[in-house]
Amino acid sequence: MTTEEKTNTFLVSNGLITPDHHDKIGSALWEFLWLIDKTTADKEEDGVRWGKVLGGKPITANDIANDLGTHPETIKKNLRRLEEHGYIRSRRAPKGQVFDVRKSIKWLKRSHGGESAPSNQGIIAELVARYREIPGVVPGQRDYGVIGQQYNNFGPDQVTSGIAKLKAAMAIMPIADPLAYLIAILKPKVKNSGHGFTTTPAYPVKRKAREGCTKCGGTGKLKLAIEGTKEVNIVTCPCVRAVD
Repeated sequence: MTTEEKTNTFLVSNGLITPDHHDKIGSALWEFLWLIDKTTADKEEDGVRWGKVLGGKPITANDIANDLGTHPETIKKNLRRLEEHGYIRSRRAPKGQVFDVRKSIKWLKRSHGGESAPSNQGIIAELVARYREIPGVVPGQRDYGVIGQQYNNFGPDQVTSGIAKLKAAMAIMPIADPLAYLIAILKPKVKNSGHGFTTTPAYPVKRKAREGCTKCGGTGKLKLAIEGTKEVNIVTCPCVRAVD
């Protein structure tokens, strides 16, 4: 991280400051803090709060190593240490691992001691930063307003998932307006409306795919596998153009 990049604060319990935790965490402290910082939501399971890291997006050792400036093998060793001692849990995904942080308090609202949960502005700033990390995205003045509105409508988990889908789409094709594409990803699909049909957005003009397109085969549709899931996202091929 450079000195010009925006920083923020997050909650960490001072209950970690004990000899026992010191011995268990040891050199894995920085990986632990990295995971806490990337937690986008908390969920309680059997009385334990688990923090979902990057909304369940698969993470590699290289991702963490690039931020911490250390070797990926060191990252892997320290992540195993954290999991062995119960500070985190993980599950394998096609392109990395999905992590949860045990006893997460990053998004825990406080009603005493003058402490408060991270502000909505802080959460939106984190989502905007994640959006701007996508290769091909050009930061703009609309970013905070548009992503803030999506956060208000859908919450941090869905917006994080939408940003991951946008990243997957932009990896294989150029997208002129990534924010509009993100909105389309998050827009609810209305099915079984009660009138015997499915409501779908209509184009204002007729559009047609280019015959012989090597990407879509002339269908106008592309199937994108969403990283870390079995979900497939159907998107419009760039070859589709308006026709008279």
